[in-house]
Amino acid sequence: MFNIVAKIIEKIIFIFIKRKFLYKKYKGFYASPLTYIDNLTSISDYNRFYGRCGLANSYIGEYTYAVDARIVNAKIGKFCSIGPGVVVGGLGRHPTDKISTHP
Repeated sequence: MFNIVAKIIEKIIFIFIKRKFLYKKYKGFYASPLTYIDNLTSISDYNRFYGRCGLANSYIGEYTYAVDARIVNAKIGKFCSIGPGVVVGGLGRHPTDKISTHP
């Protein structure tokens, strides 16, 4: 029960405080009130997040935007467009040194 309350409080703080701080810190930044970006995520100038985006433990390059997407444990480069319903990253590590990345 405590974890749920803590997460709700963290999201409220993001909506009313941290989001406004990010507007001042980054040029061209926008995040809808339904978007949540955790403290482990690094963003850049001119990022835009529309709808219900959720970003956790990720890096987002300049001029990248997302709409209703979930980005977790990922590194997204510059000039990327991420559409509605897309989930990037997720469970953690997967092998990239083999012919297939299937676990």
